[in-house]
Amino acid sequence: DAPLQLPWDISLEMADYLFRLEHVSADCLLTPEEELTLLKRCICDVADKRCSTEAGHTPLGIALCKNRRTALRARAAAGLGRHFSVSNIAALENGGGERPPCCTVELPKRAAEGR
Repeated sequence: DAPLQLPWDISLEMADYLFRLEHVSADCLLTPEEELTLLKRCICDVADKRCSTEAGHTPLGIALCKNRRTALRARAAAGLGRHFSVSNIAALENGGGERPPCCTVELPKRAAEGR
């Protein structure tokens, strides 16, 4: 948490990581805590003054960061931590326990809708 200026844009890097998350090997996956630490520094709203299309920020990348941050916060608030997985959701949907916590998910606007 030192006030270092990174030589890369953490928002762009995190959006790229999240976009390819399903292809990241298990050894290279960040823990939920590590992801939240990084997402605290990311642009998660197009209204953020740091948001710049010239810098490469896209509505999709921003939505990926915001939605992942929201999902991780909901998971942490529910105390599910690392034990929250696709198999857990499948078991829950088949009557095997309580439903997982819900969180809102934002979709980026389409080009025709404008900003």
